[in-house]
Amino acid sequence: MRSSILYPLVLCLIPVYAKLGFKKDINLDKAPDFPPKITSQGSVPAGHLRPIGYQRRPEGPVRELRSVPTPQEFYEVFIKEDKPVTFRKMVSNVPAMHTWQNDAHLKKNYGDLKIHVVVKKELFTHGPQAMTFKKFLKEYQYEDWYLSNTVPEEMMKELTLPPCLKCGLSKTLMESEVWMSSGGTSSLLHAHADHDLHCVLAGRKDFIVIHAEHKSKVKWVESEAHPGAGYSSLDMEMINAYKDKGLISANWHWSTLHAGDCIYIPAGYMHQVRSFGRSFSSTMTWAPTQEVTFEDCQGQNLEQPLPLHQAPFMWTYTHGDRELANIKLNSNSLLYHLNILMRTEDTFRYELFEDFYLEIFSEIDEHQEAEEVWAKLAPAGERSISRTQLAGISQETLGDVATYLNRAHTHRPNHDEL
Repeated sequence: MRSSILYPLVLCLIPVYAKLGFKKDINLDKAPDFPPKITSQGSVPAGHLRPIGYQRRPEGPVRELRSVPTPQEFYEVFIKEDKPVTFRKMVSNVPAMHTWQNDAHLKKNYGDLKIHVVVKKELFTHGPQAMTFKKFLKEYQYEDWYLSNTVPEEMMKELTLPPCLKCGLSKTLMESEVWMSSGGTSSLLHAHADHDLHCVLAGRKDFIVIHAEHKSKVKWVESEAHPGAGYSSLDMEMINAYKDKGLISANWHWSTLHAGDCIYIPAGYMHQVRSFGRSFSSTMTWAPTQEVTFEDCQGQNLEQPLPLHQAPFMWTYTHGDRELANIKLNSNSLLYHLNILMRTEDTFRYELFEDFYLEIFSEIDEHQEAEEVWAKLAPAGERSISRTQLAGISQETLGDVATYLNRAHTHRPNHDEL
């Protein structure tokens, strides 16, 4: 499975290895205070060779709300203004908040599902490893394993879409992911191309949030295909206070999430995440757009729970593979997807199409080169086309491309499992 571009190199990856031989202590009482206390020793700068956050005091906590705004209020106050926000107890009534506390329930109902696992705090030179969920549940408290997966369709029925995403913003939903570990994880400092709502179902997570304007200070590696997405190459567990002065000068805010809490992180915002205890989270992402309308909110009962499998996500996870939720594209649905992928850009670039194309054919060995299919959309050899040009592509051409992309759903290979 090709790693999602929405979560580029969030964790460091190496192949899964043998059991460590002892069960981890997942007691949350031993989790450290956050934000950390700032101390220095003599002439040595504060936080030298310590994790990020120990070098300077935060500006303050991320703003908190204990009620959920309407989709339009959410957009006007937070998304449009590029402001993160923490929602206390937003998902406390979601079925998974209760049923997923028990590994026996997960094993009984989802044990045969194929999921993907990475290893915590290691080099990102290899991709995720496939295994059954029941194998993960049997071993994850002994291993440095971290489940990171698009939510399988079977599990979506126990998650619901928050009211603030039920209309308007729902038109650009990208995907939902599930994250699980025995705690002790530490992410890279990273950012996504899409808006992100991260909800904790079990355990505790600490977030360091930094505005995108500080990217030049942190040795940032930008995604070529998706501006705004990327990561810092700095070691977040051992900041050099002498060499990494740029990072130390960056203002940051913080939030600690417990079971039931969610945090909204705007597209492009840098953030670093640590987990403690038996950690279980779900995330939902949606694409930024130049214009958002809320006509479809009229008459909607926002309090009526909407299971995730009924939400219009672009990507889904079936039969062990991440794939387009729409398994039979036509000219109109393809054009709809391409417009969403443009996000707030004025042009549709080849690099963006190539990434989308390779995502679709990630498990298929034999397919045309992306350049050949792109040539149907941009026959004059352009490397980008305007929104107007994209809208002017004939229904016949779009239909031909859609028909070819649909081939990816008809030849899914079997995978080896660990």
